Amino acid sequence: FRAACRPGACGQARSFVGPDLSRCSALLHGWGQFEQRAGYERRAAVLFERAARLGRGCADDCARAWHALGSVRLRQRRWDDALEAFERGLAGSPRSSPLLLGAGLARASLQQHEPARELFRRAVAEEPRHGRAWRGG
Repeated sequence: FRAACRPGACGQARSFVGPDLSRCSALLHGWGQFEQRAGYERRAAVLFERAARLGRGCADDCARAWHALGSVRLRQRRWDDALEAFERGLAGSPRSSPLLLGAGLARASLQQHEPARELFRRAVAEEPRHGRAWRGG
């Protein structure tokens, strides 16, 4: 699969992911990252959401997938949808610095500055070496 994941080989790479493999949260997340790098953000968002929903019971996979979906929504300027994705991730991983940062960025974009600052503070408190959290994005 990794060898096929190169620019111009999207169709070939997709052929490796069959219906059985698409039931794996980690694979869906990786597949979404591939689609995103290839410029297919809508496809990536669908895959990240599927991965997050499948990630029940595995907080790390679920948090990564919700973070990825929220990040796509931020780039699409879909602030409410981004905030929803980050908050869903935080429901399962309330101490995740990347999720806290993402939620803060979404709140700041929605002009909710005080809640955004609090989320940035929490992100730094959870992971003091998280440079983006120190900058608020």
